Amino acid sequence: MKLKQKIMLGSVAGLLTFGTVLPLEQNPLSTVAAATTGKLTIARNAFVYDKHGKRIKQFGKKKQVVIKKGAEVNYRGKLQPVANDSKQFYLLNSDNYTQTWLPYRKIKSQCYYRLSTGQYIRANNVAQIAGHPLYAHKVKVTVAKKVNEVVGTGKDKTTLKPGKTYQVDRITAITENDKPVVQYRISGTTDAFIPEVGLQKKPTQSLKTYTKATYVTFKNAAGTYNIDAAARSNTEANSTFLVGDLYPVEQLTYLWDSEAKKAELYYLFKDSWNEPTFYSSANYRPLSAAGLVYVKASDVNYLSGTYLKPNNTKEEAQADAAIATNEDKQSLKQLVEQEKIEPYKNEQTNKRDRLVYNCALTLAKKVLDSDKATKAEVKTAVNILTSVQNDLLNRSEAQVQTAKILNATTPYLSAK
Repeated sequence: MKLKQKIMLGSVAGLLTFGTVLPLEQNPLSTVAAATTGKLTIARNAFVYDKHGKRIKQFGKKKQVVIKKGAEVNYRGKLQPVANDSKQFYLLNSDNYTQTWLPYRKIKSQCYYRLSTGQYIRANNVAQIAGHPLYAHKVKVTVAKKVNEVVGTGKDKTTLKPGKTYQVDRITAITENDKPVVQYRISGTTDAFIPEVGLQKKPTQSLKTYTKATYVTFKNAAGTYNIDAAARSNTEANSTFLVGDLYPVEQLTYLWDSEAKKAELYYLFKDSWNEPTFYSSANYRPLSAAGLVYVKASDVNYLSGTYLKPNNTKEEAQADAAIATNEDKQSLKQLVEQEKIEPYKNEQTNKRDRLVYNCALTLAKKVLDSDKATKAEVKTAVNILTSVQNDLLNRSEAQVQTAKILNATTPYLSAK
């Protein structure tokens, strides 16, 4: 699926054109196949093996010891659901989260798929199963001969050695100089990424996308909503989303619609209450510290990042739609008053941290001063301000450096 050629950095950097923008994961597999046979697409010239892992001298009616790249061969077996990340090779379902696998045979350290002929082919030579990209939990990559640089921070700091092989387990696009650069995470690390341009060749199989933020993709044109499930104005330019737009979110919650008298699931946009600084391929342009802005979960699909679960129930959403009393606001008031005693604005707090804290504090004070604020608004403001305060007080310099890298991760790549 091709998306627009624009990347947006919050509401301040405008639109940046760098080529065709593609989400890293798009897979239409939605159900587990019932058939016991299908097609494997070969990723590179591959040998055929017997059940003991020995190369055979004849495949089919002809003496053919190699299956050519791009060829399709029939497999034997049945696609089955599997626990996430429990297998080395798997298919990613259409929800971009759950997984399916074609059972493989493990001989020594290699995984093999059984062909319809009863013979075997190594799984790492397969690009697709039944027309769907084959994903790997980890793959090996080799650094190009001219590359010699340091990646990662702290215990993850790694000096890339020319010609050395590393295991990688995730793919992302880290924004550098206003352009997302595709990179692979070294397995076992948090923030050590190898640029794709620094590899001798790209991995054969697909890898799951890593993004620190949770991203969703819009499956239809959609508007935005307030915390009372009321639609926000969509008459201004860039106030709605288009099909295929990608956007980060930070919370999944039930909101009570008093007119429809029902609760529905909504995503809270990341930093809608803050000064947005993330990159987004979307028609929608966020307003600076707009407040709590939501989108219906039914209008989007999960794409990458932490898979969010509802933080409340439908019954709780209905109860929290009531106007908050002074008693309901006490916990929020106490958090706001900590501004007077905690060193949130000391010399070690950088400009960005102070901005985030000020925006969270502004939201909290606005909710406190409103006689129409609901219990849901109070609880959300408490959660946001608590998170920001804890981050400021407990974060080490090492965590700051790690966050700087991870906050720049996006689900985009520039098509070659």
